[in-house]
Amino acid sequence: MEAACHSPWISRLFNQRGHKVVVANPRKVRAIYQTDNKNDERDALLLARIGRFDRNLLYGIEHKSEAHQRALKIIEARDALVSARVKLVNHVRGSLLS
Repeated sequence: MEAACHSPWISRLFNQRGHKVVVANPRKVRAIYQTDNKNDERDALLLARIGRFDRNLLYGIEHKSEAHQRALKIIEARDALVSARVKLVNHVRGSLLS
């Protein structure tokens, strides 16, 4: 499969079911990123053919663990909240000064 926003949990699901999963790095697979005729079916067929020939050509990646991803999401959410609070405080201060 190609690395994308859903690939971490899908690859974990297939691994838990006993399948061998290779997550291809789309930035390194020239046949994927350079084509103008992009669609999911074509990309999946191309990845399967490349994987049957030589899996190393897919430049497989390892996703972070589920625990690591959850911790990162908490940090990102806190950062967004702090940033929003700072913007609100600065807006109120600027409005009151004028």
